[in-house]
Amino acid sequence: MSNTEFQSLKELLTIIEEDLEILNFRFKYDNFLMWPLIRSLVLKRTLMKTLNWNPAISVKKKFNLSDLFHYIFTTLANNPLSRNIKANNDILVISSGVTVKTDNNKYTNRLYDYFAFEFENNTLIIEDSRKEQFRYNRPRIFPNVKCHDYILVKTFLQSRFKRHNKADLETIDSFIDFLKQRIPLQLEEDVWKRAKWLLRNYARMLPYFYDNYTKLFSLLKPKIVFIDNASYGQKSYILKVAHKLNIITGEVQHGIIHKNHYSYKYFGRFFDSEYKEYLPKYLLSYGEYWSSTCMTPTKVITVGNPYLTEHKNNHLPEKKTGSRKNILFIAVGLKYKQLVDFIDELNQNNFLSDYDVVLRPHPGEKPYLEERYGSLKKHKINISTSVLYDDLATADYIVSLEPTTVLFEAMIFNKIIIVHDSMDVSYLLEPGLFSTFKTSDDLIKIINSTKYAEYNTNDFWDKDWRSNYRKFIEGIL
Repeated sequence: MSNTEFQSLKELLTIIEEDLEILNFRFKYDNFLMWPLIRSLVLKRTLMKTLNWNPAISVKKKFNLSDLFHYIFTTLANNPLSRNIKANNDILVISSGVTVKTDNNKYTNRLYDYFAFEFENNTLIIEDSRKEQFRYNRPRIFPNVKCHDYILVKTFLQSRFKRHNKADLETIDSFIDFLKQRIPLQLEEDVWKRAKWLLRNYARMLPYFYDNYTKLFSLLKPKIVFIDNASYGQKSYILKVAHKLNIITGEVQHGIIHKNHYSYKYFGRFFDSEYKEYLPKYLLSYGEYWSSTCMTPTKVITVGNPYLTEHKNNHLPEKKTGSRKNILFIAVGLKYKQLVDFIDELNQNNFLSDYDVVLRPHPGEKPYLEERYGSLKKHKINISTSVLYDDLATADYIVSLEPTTVLFEAMIFNKIIIVHDSMDVSYLLEPGLFSTFKTSDDLIKIINSTKYAEYNTNDFWDKDWRSNYRKFIEGIL
């Protein structure tokens, strides 16, 4: 289809999903819907094309034989399907391997560990390895952690011996042709190649995913399963298995839910369709603001963000008395060239020489720091990869060209937050949340005239996370 303008995500989803025809494309196995497995990919790339974003950062790190042997040993030694796992795993968490190193040289899962310790004897975390690194960050602070990769690798190996079902292959081809006609933008061919590759793999793997997660849930007998990014669809087979076994499913908010976030928006007839079986029953949000932005069959419960709240209360460095003002630039990685050009323009008259200036890159940019931001050394800008909340605590002004969760996290520290007034910011963020600028002169005026900021942060970050979580879990257990 030739490029067509659409004004909102609601309009886009109405075009794609409203008549429910998209739900006619299914695998033979369990009559499983194809759309949930690639919905996130297709809608994300449509949004990126609309906003002229670059493709997301993808970093492949080298590993040696020692890393591989350690990975294999750790995975086998922490097999979640082992009969030796202790009982009372009422709360099961299936999580990514993204962890943060603490002061005592142990790693914490910032999304789940605080919650897990509230019901330590009833919680088991099954965690992925670090993406594309064949490595687990150990030792972990929370003791009851097993390796999810055991199930993923086992399923992959089992599926290699299964031949494709001819009917599935024909349906996949028809589905991709259908989507090409429905999507009101002409997406790059690599999107469709990726989507077809994913669906062909799922066609072979679905029976084994079902079998292995059925074994897992039958062994552990959880009463609730939390799944990372459950609303995104790529792990909807886990949800389907859990629902068949009458296990409650949940998701914990992991980042920004903006007003046009495709994973948390459903409209019209689609909202009440069978698609809800491919979504978690509950979503635990950071605060009422985020709960109100969701439009999903999933029930949204406001809980809070324990990692942010506790870190602010207990672990922040103190800003040195009498030190110069600090400007912190936040990079997301999608506009790094524009950010460098903007800083060059901003400092044409040595404006930045009166400030301590820090640029914080996206974690995925670490291999490219010199290539992308090396030229900023002439402005005496410090590139920081330390603890995010330490940088936020010591900053006076937070500046970003792009929407990011970090802007909302900065609110809890009452920092002056200034965002570029661009198409993507207005498309994703509600107006009036932050100060905005169009030019470097605008930014200079805001910095010179704004001395303090104060926000009603409890709408975004509910402080009573402990009591909220305990009330939710106790209602299930």
